[in-house]
Amino acid sequence: MKKTEIICSHDRLTVIEKTSVSIYFYTDIVGIFCEHPYSMVVATNKNKKLIFYSLKEMKQLLPLPFVMCSRSAIINISHVVQLRTQSSNCCLHLDNGQKIPVSRRKKSYIMGIIKEVLTGL
Repeated sequence: MKKTEIICSHDRLTVIEKTSVSIYFYTDIVGIFCEHPYSMVVATNKNKKLIFYSLKEMKQLLPLPFVMCSRSAIINISHVVQLRTQSSNCCLHLDNGQKIPVSRRKKSYIMGIIKEVLTGL
């Protein structure tokens, strides 16, 4: 199966397939989630798109505010409404109601990025 072509510009993600072209503005993308071995782009309007790229490949293409918070999710920091920690567990609450766990290794990195992007510190 031929891979989908992905083009990342300064403000949008363009997905070019054999029969269609889909354009997602970065501000509209809530996250990209693993659907092994593919990825699922989830937008604010509940629009979903399965693409033939791994999550690791997608992370290499996407700019900030996209961060990989675990092996199964890349999230758009601008859609985070809350970060909750309980003992060693950490979870991001997104504005669409999703709760995304953060791996222990990425916890301090994610907290630093959130502080930098959302508060401008």
